[in-house]
Amino acid sequence: MIKKRINTFLNKGHLRSSNLKKNVFSTIIIKGVSILTNLLIIPISINYVNPSQYGIWLTLSSMVSMLSFFDIGFGNGFRNKFAIARANNDNVLAKTYISTIYKYLSIIFIAIWLIFIIVNSYIDWSILLNIKEDLIADISTVVIVIFTYFCIQFVLKIINTILIADQKPALASLIDTLSQVASLIIIYLLTIFTKGSLLNLAIALTLAPIIILLIANFWLFKNRYSDFKPSLKLAKIAIAKDILSLGSKFFIIQIAVIIQYQTTNLLIAYFFGTTEVTAYNIAFKYFSLLSMLFS
Repeated sequence: MIKKRINTFLNKGHLRSSNLKKNVFSTIIIKGVSILTNLLIIPISINYVNPSQYGIWLTLSSMVSMLSFFDIGFGNGFRNKFAIARANNDNVLAKTYISTIYKYLSIIFIAIWLIFIIVNSYIDWSILLNIKEDLIADISTVVIVIFTYFCIQFVLKIINTILIADQKPALASLIDTLSQVASLIIIYLLTIFTKGSLLNLAIALTLAPIIILLIANFWLFKNRYSDFKPSLKLAKIAIAKDILSLGSKFFIIQIAVIIQYQTTNLLIAYFFGTTEVTAYNIAFKYFSLLSMLFS
């Protein structure tokens, strides 16, 4: 009876309204699973390593994510341009936008990755993060793992932007949630079969999302978005400029958000130590639940 009423409510009204209600309903359930998974990952990760090492992971991942401003508004600009093309049923233009953003974001982040690999050897992470000597081992490798993950996922996550622009936010949320669940499973297995290692934790938290994103890209472009499969031949510099003309307007807002929310962990690590980063983030996670539920 309840199931029938829910189905009636979700399918009632205009197609767009029905689609909206289905996505909202699905997203609520998926986000609930995501929140629960995140809450489980934290204690398992801390128990696998220790509060200080987990704080190092949080600080490094925050620092790396600050480099997202290198997309110079590409993602936001693409989302709006692709949505307009889809609304106008211009599939050729939509495919051109997809081909262009995949090509040029790949070029940007391959270049950034190569520069970082060179620069990384000259950075003293122990001073920058205020790390004790017994925690320095493998830190440079961990940084490379995190940075490599960031560059790869930034390109692969274009599929999430496509889904959101195509009014399929529930599917985008599902991809993120599956990534978190896969990471949770891997970390749990690590606690059973291996000793605590920051490097192993970094690999677990980065490898699983990349695999899920690769599968999502392959499956969606083979099925739902087969007509929009990226093609290097369609990638055009003029289209890239068109995307940037709109994306640049989001760029300033993007930088402000990054500075406001992503520098906290670095400042806490530098002045108080990485153990305090863990304490802060646990409190912040619980506090964020309220804003998530409100949203």
